[in-house]
Amino acid sequence: MADPTFQFFKRFAAKRVATALADTPVVMLIGPRQCGKTTLVRQFGEKEREYVTLDDDTVLEAARNDPAGFVRGFDLVTIDEVQRAPELLRAIKRSVDSDRRAGRFLLTGSANILTLPQVSESLAGRMEIVNLMPISRAEILGKEPTFLKMAFNSKLVKPGPEIVGDQLVHAVLIGGYPEMLRREDSRRRQAWARDYVKAIVHRDAAERRLSATSSLGTRLCESDRTERCAGYRGSREARSVATFTSGAFPSVWTTDQLHSNRRTDRDGR
Repeated sequence: MADPTFQFFKRFAAKRVATALADTPVVMLIGPRQCGKTTLVRQFGEKEREYVTLDDDTVLEAARNDPAGFVRGFDLVTIDEVQRAPELLRAIKRSVDSDRRAGRFLLTGSANILTLPQVSESLAGRMEIVNLMPISRAEILGKEPTFLKMAFNSKLVKPGPEIVGDQLVHAVLIGGYPEMLRREDSRRRQAWARDYVKAIVHRDAAERRLSATSSLGTRLCESDRTERCAGYRGSREARSVATFTSGAFPSVWTTDQLHSNRRTDRDGR
C-alpha cells in the first residue's frame, strides 16, 4: 500500500516506456533495486494489463516449473523482477514470434538480465530496454533537463539555481533512492544504505552463484596495490566479480582502459 505522506516524483523514463510499449512487443525496465521500477510500471494499464511479481514464491515456482504455460496464461502482462526466472525469456520469445502485438510484455529487472549466465535468449529485435536510475536532481525539482536539446540547436541555456556549500553536500549524500529521500535523519539514511548494500550483495551473489563477493572489498582494495593481485585483475574470477557488480548495481558504469598504467624503463621492462 502506498504511503500517502510520501511525495511521488514524475519519472522522465515513463515517457520512454510508454513510447516503447506502443510499437515493441517486449519492453524491459532495468535499474537498481528500490529505485522505483515497480511504482513506475504499475502506472501502465492497471485495468487491461495484469501484474505479477516473481518476488512472490508461489508465482516464482510456477514460472520456473512451466515457463511456457506461465506465459501462455497472459495477454498483456507486467512481470516484475524477471531476472529471478531467466528461463521465461525463451518462452516469451516463442510467444512473441507467434503474436507480435506491441506492448504484450512489460518486464522489470534489478540486474541486467542479459548478463546472467543462465540466459540463452537475447530477444534481439523483439525487446527494448529502458534504464531507470534513482531519482535525479531534475526529477526532484520537477524540471526536465533541456541542456543537450538546446545545445544541439545552438541555443544558450539559462543556468539553473546554484547549489553550493552545505546544500550541495546534502544533495550528494541524500542521493535519489526513494527510501533515502523519505528519511530526514542522516543516521537513518546511513543505516538504510548499509543494509541495502549488504542485502544486494548476498541475494544477487546467490542468484548468480558467485562466491567471490565475500572477499570483494579486500580484492578491490588490493588489486591496484600489490603485485600478488596483478594476475587477478584479468582472471575469470575478476571478470565474474565485475559482471556481478555492473549487474547488481546498474548505476555502476564500467569503461575500457585506454592505456596501461605500467611504467617501463629504458630497457622496456
